[in-house]
Amino acid sequence: ASESGGPAISRGNRATTMACLNCAEVSWPSWPNIRRGVDGLLTLDDRYAADAVRALYRAAPGETALEAGNSGAATTGGLMAIMREDSLRAARDHLGLGPTSVVLCLCTEGAIDQAEFHRVIGA
Repeated sequence: ASESGGPAISRGNRATTMACLNCAEVSWPSWPNIRRGVDGLLTLDDRYAADAVRALYRAAPGETALEAGNSGAATTGGLMAIMREDSLRAARDHLGLGPTSVVLCLCTEGAIDQAEFHRVIGA
């Protein structure tokens, strides 16, 4: 979103492994509903999506391993970025996130691109 609260067109090169999220602009008719229900937006570097794919696949003992695609794992990757990057401190503070926070990340896509999934997990 732009500082005025309206949608902002992507200025990136759109080269990403998160194919299902590779959109240059928001749907104008959908924007009012999106704007009302969102506390923040971020762009995500592919490395965070890949980190999240690996983290979800290499679950802790007793947890269920997920075979997530890069787009599906982007929510977890976004959380990882917000918690790690000093440049995202304002977002972390705005959302009130800290070491004891509990966050629900929805994974909306399995590993539909098996070649990419195996590349990311190193198999």
